[in-house]
Amino acid sequence: MYDMRDKHVSAAKAFSRLTSQSVFLIDFSAKELLFVSDNVFNLLGLTSKEIMDFGYEFFCEQISESDREIFSLVKHCGISYFENIPTSEKTDYVFHFDIKFNCGGRDVLLHESVTPLVMDEEGNIVVALGALSFPSNRYSGNIFVIKSDKQSCYTYDVVRKGWYAFELPVFSADELKILRLMMQGYTMNEISRLAFMSEDTIKQHKRAVYKRLGVKNNIQSVARVLDYYLI
Repeated sequence: MYDMRDKHVSAAKAFSRLTSQSVFLIDFSAKELLFVSDNVFNLLGLTSKEIMDFGYEFFCEQISESDREIFSLVKHCGISYFENIPTSEKTDYVFHFDIKFNCGGRDVLLHESVTPLVMDEEGNIVVALGALSFPSNRYSGNIFVIKSDKQSCYTYDVVRKGWYAFELPVFSADELKILRLMMQGYTMNEISRLAFMSEDTIKQHKRAVYKRLGVKNNIQSVARVLDYYLI
């Protein structure tokens, strides 16, 4: 298994060149941080070398003091969820949450996503691939898991202390067209011209999109769509 580590690191490096997210690779069994992409500086103000030098404990020790309790909950509910998944399916899931890191005396809220990469014979996660990005929410938490087929989606309710199924939003062709144009930075007037719709119709579609995604503006909607792999 460990003969594959160099290949896993190479794959993580290659993936990091394809995404704006900050990518990391972690070995839970050896308690070792294997890789952190260079663009982590844009999120945390620390270089990848500084984080690598800090080591395996970085993603625990640098959690903001105000988020220690929610982070303990994240770990607990994440472990409990993956314990109930068949070993053969665990690598099909991505675990998501929002958490504040404290770096240089400042708190930074980030969205963290993690997926198992290597399992042992007992079904324990040995190596995991993760990514950090700016969140679509304003607060810590937002704990959810999504299976690769998009059919199994669960969110953790911190009040009721349990996992509950949810369905990913489904958009009409017009709504998807508007979302894509929003992502490209077009103004309302430009979207109206390119989509052959009136501005009132576009506003109506955008309100429907916001409601389905549980957001309030264009920036949040684009971030949430990316979180849910909808485009």
